[in-house]
Amino acid sequence: MLPSILAGQLQKGIGDYIEATFPMTNVPSCFEAIHPAYLPYVHQQKAFQRLTGDDGRSTLVATGTGSGKTECFLYPILEYCYQHRGEGGIKALIIYPMNALAADQAKRIAELIYGCGELRGNVTVGMYVGGEEHTPARMMGEYGVITDHETMLNAAPDILMTNYKNCAEAGSGQSLEDFQKGFLAYWHQRMTDEQFVSFFIAPNMMWKHAYEDMVENRRLGRDRQA
Repeated sequence: MLPSILAGQLQKGIGDYIEATFPMTNVPSCFEAIHPAYLPYVHQQKAFQRLTGDDGRSTLVATGTGSGKTECFLYPILEYCYQHRGEGGIKALIIYPMNALAADQAKRIAELIYGCGELRGNVTVGMYVGGEEHTPARMMGEYGVITDHETMLNAAPDILMTNYKNCAEAGSGQSLEDFQKGFLAYWHQRMTDEQFVSFFIAPNMMWKHAYEDMVENRRLGRDRQA
């Protein structure tokens, strides 16, 4: 069979699979600042509807790899930050399991903001994953977010990206629920007096790992004092 015919059949088969698995919807009408390059899948559209407006609801998205889960929370977060531009305080806290993933998404978010006329200059993102860089960034760039600790403490970014290790250092409490509340209170006290976090993105399993790390850190501390 001719390669061109095989290629055409393969393209049609892939298209049919994607359409059947993740059927497209209409252009979302819930965004003012966000201009998606592609029509959203059904699970993305449902997430947009749940996470935008004044009646946002807790949302769980479970789909396959590469199905666009990041956009489900990122677009509503960026839209919220744009709608509340100029207001002080962290508006979204995003917890990552690995620094490499946080760095990769930081570049992706920075490019998205830089390439959008509404977002550029109106929305800031900071990344705090521990350690010190030789030349930390003090302002948003085309390919990077703010990483200078003093800059973030003096002027809280709209979005803060961090990892679960910092949850363990900041959290406290005798139960996992108390630990979660303690961690949020920690950042609230240090980063903003004006407005509490409106979006909070973190897998439940990550909380478990962070809580276990905190308990282990306490044990090691007691062992050193003994």
